[in-house]
Amino acid sequence: MYFIFNALDKKNSVELRTQNRQTHLEFLKTSEENNIKILLAGPRINENKQMIGSTLVVECENKDVLEKWLEKDIYNKVKLFENSEIREYKIVINNF
Repeated sequence: MYFIFNALDKKNSVELRTQNRQTHLEFLKTSEENNIKILLAGPRINENKQMIGSTLVVECENKDVLEKWLEKDIYNKVKLFENSEIREYKIVINNF
């Protein structure tokens, strides 16, 4: 199954994101050992080119597997996100 994870950072949290970014990127490397395949990942950007959130498109067995894995991410542990959601996703066009 495919899922999309979208999160928006709390206001004025660029420094918090930046301080934890390397740990977050290292965490993403654990996806395959947790039976998650990341198809697309990157920060959401505002009009000033600042990182303000995160988006992931993944393939995994079910939503619970993804939720449990994301709970371990440093961005969740430091409470970076104002809000987030996971939705099942259907890929219709893939030009990668």
